[in-house]
Amino acid sequence: MNCLPWQQEQWERLCSYQEKGRLPHAILLEGPRSTGKQTFARAFANYMLCSSPRNNEPCGSCHGCQLLKAGNHPDFVDMEPEEGGKTIKVDEIRAFVTSTALTPQIAACRITLISPAEAMNSAAANSLLKTLEEPNPGNHILLVSHAPWELPATIRSRCQHLMFPLPAKQEAIEWLTAQQPDDEWPGLLDCVRGAPLKALEFQQHGLDSYREEKRRFAALLSGKANLVEVGMAWSKDETGMIANWIYHWTLDLARANESGIMQMHDRELADWLKDLIPQLDSVKLFSVLDKLSSLQQGIRSRNLNVQMQFETLALELMEAGT
Repeated sequence: MNCLPWQQEQWERLCSYQEKGRLPHAILLEGPRSTGKQTFARAFANYMLCSSPRNNEPCGSCHGCQLLKAGNHPDFVDMEPEEGGKTIKVDEIRAFVTSTALTPQIAACRITLISPAEAMNSAAANSLLKTLEEPNPGNHILLVSHAPWELPATIRSRCQHLMFPLPAKQEAIEWLTAQQPDDEWPGLLDCVRGAPLKALEFQQHGLDSYREEKRRFAALLSGKANLVEVGMAWSKDETGMIANWIYHWTLDLARANESGIMQMHDRELADWLKDLIPQLDSVKLFSVLDKLSSLQQGIRSRNLNVQMQFETLALELMEAGT
């Protein structure tokens, strides 16, 4: 199986559609980050472009498989933001729309992968809409999205939705252990909210960086941290997880403030802040949660001053605890 273990149901569904000649023109693969949607999309593109698939898997040795592996298959279009860029621009989509009039060169169909789909700017999304409304035979589009709600409703409504939830924790641990034995996988999965591919990536940093940021968070609430230094440190995060961690720590504290410390999920944080929790300003905590939702969206689109936003967030957290 070319897909990950927890994707088998989705794989079999698409293969069944293909065998019956009912494969949708456009499929929106949606779910949390680092669950393997991109891996799945590329594997399925390989299956579709393979000239000799066997048992619902690409053969890996035909001309099409070899071209795809080399990155130069003429019937595969891979669209993503340019390195260092933040959006998929309208010119790229227009060029793709024009190319859909072409017939496949060596395969039975043409496959286009757009990832992440929410990276399309509004003009690009509008340009894509035409080919979704009037699909050309032999063309299939796989749109991978971590935040489908950011896509225009007109795009979402014209796609077949395929959900990719997080795998069960034990299944993720078994897969991760098969990649590399490590007793810390359960803790690492907790750090990345159950996303196995992110846990694999995060393993190099270990639990130390997670705990260091949690200590920074606790020090901030206790009034023992420098706002500017905290904002600068958080804005330089390379794991893409800081805003997510802060959100869940803050939610945990809001839960404890409302219902008691025993309701906290993070027992270590509860122990560090047990004397402060009853005094926390719940209104400010919920305000922080609202700001974090906006901040996470802004980080994805990269249209804001991240350091300034984190400094503002740090100030509000400090005020919630003092």
